[in-house]
Amino acid sequence: MLDYGLATEKQNKVASATYVNNHKGLPIGNGLIFYIIHMLPIIGWITAPFYSLIAAQLNTQELKDKEL
Repeated sequence: MLDYGLATEKQNKVASATYVNNHKGLPIGNGLIFYIIHMLPIIGWITAPFYSLIAAQLNTQELKDKEL
């Protein structure tokens, strides 16, 4: 999901990989919360992908704000 967020910010693959490499806690933390929420029956299955996408988009928004 973090890669999708970076793609919406028009980042190429190298810039995306560099960003993820410099901020290793973001994908790990986002993934852990995703799996914990995903363990909840039915509600977790619906909300976990939305949470992950929104969290990744908010994290990559920081990158866009720095460019401006």
